[in-house]
Amino acid sequence: MSHFAVAVFSDDADFARLLAPYNEANENYFVFQPVGMEKIRSDFEKFKKENPSWTFDMYLKAYNYVEHEGQWGYFHNPNGFWDWYSLDGREYMYDVKADADIDEYDWNYRKNDYDWYPQNDVDVEEAEEFWDTYIAGDEKEGYPSIWSKQYYIDLYKTKEQYIKEMSRTLPWAFITPDGVWHSAGRCGWFACSDETAEDADRYAKEWDEWIASDANPYVNLVDCHI
Repeated sequence: MSHFAVAVFSDDADFARLLAPYNEANENYFVFQPVGMEKIRSDFEKFKKENPSWTFDMYLKAYNYVEHEGQWGYFHNPNGFWDWYSLDGREYMYDVKADADIDEYDWNYRKNDYDWYPQNDVDVEEAEEFWDTYIAGDEKEGYPSIWSKQYYIDLYKTKEQYIKEMSRTLPWAFITPDGVWHSAGRCGWFACSDETAEDADRYAKEWDEWIASDANPYVNLVDCHI
């Protein structure tokens, strides 16, 4: 499981409508993914070695395999990025600007009400120390990273870029009023992602361009789960 933040921007404050197409359980957006009975049976035989009490019918049901138009496979939402979410409002990640003209109990904040670029000097110092000691140096103690040095070099390229990314705050994804989902990659279990360095750079540019735009829609910050 993973939790990740999504900023949802809407012209009508209907955040649920914009989030709906990305619900992995929303059958309105299901498509059929053929797998084939031969592949399913092969996977089941491997699975049964570790789960000898399971029958094939139990396996089909548990993994939602069905026959559809003469083929075996499963239905899913290929753009299903979350399975549930909670609305965390203005307390989540960002602060409302001191001069924002909003009521204390009004949850209909707009894009221009937020400070989207908070700077934390502690984050800068920690990022610089991590790069100097773990990436550029030989010190490993105190840095039990599951990623290798090369992972960070491939993703961030330079120390300066790493510090920049670690000291800024970007949501994992954002949805614009046209319903388009923007993200660097797909979030999987335990906060793992399939993003590349190029994906991360593209996403950061998309975010910067959107925040700098003249648009001022409603916004809410959502804690999504997958």
